Amino acid sequence: MLQLELLWKLQCIDKEINNFRKELKDRDIFEKLKELKEKYRIEIDAVNSRQKILQDNKSKAIRLNSQLKYEDEKLKECSSNLYRSGQNIKSIGGIQKEIQKHKFSIDKIENELLEIMDGNEKLEKDLNDRNGIISDYKNQLENLKETFVKKKSAIDKKIEQNNKLKNSLIKDIDRDYLNKYNEIACKKGSAVSQVTDGICMECGMKVNTILSDALKRKDAIYYCEYCGRILYLD
Repeated sequence: MLQLELLWKLQCIDKEINNFRKELKDRDIFEKLKELKEKYRIEIDAVNSRQKILQDNKSKAIRLNSQLKYEDEKLKECSSNLYRSGQNIKSIGGIQKEIQKHKFSIDKIENELLEIMDGNEKLEKDLNDRNGIISDYKNQLENLKETFVKKKSAIDKKIEQNNKLKNSLIKDIDRDYLNKYNEIACKKGSAVSQVTDGICMECGMKVNTILSDALKRKDAIYYCEYCGRILYLD
């Protein structure tokens, strides 16, 4: 096979490898992963915050129930004292004030407990909803990661296959031509330019007539006088 044909085939393989590598850097997947991770983090933070409030409320309810029990016992004690006080007006007045004080405390505590219960009910519903959202985000993340891993595995396999073809091809390419190819590719991204209708397809400039005729013979390597790439005429 002519050296020019080998260089053209080498570039086709390199382009395919580069295209596969670009697929691995697919911004859409990474952006989706980033977006889902952020949404997942926000929900986790919200759940942790609400769980702390719920736990604090439960601790407060325990303290209030203890206070309620104390006030209830005191109320019973005062009621019993009132019953035993007989006709002592002064004693009755003092006990009745104590009874009213304990009743007020009991009402206040019971109202606080009702507010806590109502708040906890809303929190638990919210937590249940958010845990459902978290589960959904988690599944989406796992599915997206699984899709990416499968895609990466398939692309890695294709890159490996192309690298084997490339290594096999390189063995037949003249070392000087290969070095020149690598030098141009490093500077310009592509080393070989196809000539179509007398035009260098990489830089868009017209190839002069003498060079066009020489390309048809395919007996040597020629370069574009404008962009410096190796010219290939199919």
